[in-house]
Amino acid sequence: VNERQCHFARPDSTLSEVIETFDVESSGQIELAASEANYALPFAKITKGKLLYLETTGDLTVKLDGEATGHKLGAPASGTKAKLFLRSEFTATPLLTNNSASVVATMSFFIAGDA
Repeated sequence: VNERQCHFARPDSTLSEVIETFDVESSGQIELAASEANYALPFAKITKGKLLYLETTGDLTVKLDGEATGHKLGAPASGTKAKLFLRSEFTATPLLTNNSASVVATMSFFIAGDA
C-alpha cells in the first residue's frame, strides 16, 4: 500500500464555504429502547426535508420516504458516536429502528427544510 496515494482531494480553487438557509427545523435528543422499531422523528412544520443529521451511541437503521429496508448507521467504537449527514430531499418523516436487542440507543437529531 502506498500511503502517498490520494484517493480523494479538493483542489485549492474548490469552494470551501457554503451558506444555505432553510425555512424550518426540528431537533432534539431521544432514546430508542432496545429493538424499538420505526420511531418517527418529529417533523414539526417541515413539509420537505432537505438536511438530516444524526448522532447515535448505538446501531440504527434509518428509513426515508417509505423505504422498506433503509440504511444502517453502524455501531461506533467505544466512546464515540456514529454520525450521518445527508443533504437531499425527503417528504416523509425519517423512521429509526434500534438494531440492538439489548442496548438503548441515545441519539441527537437535526432536520431542516421547507415549511
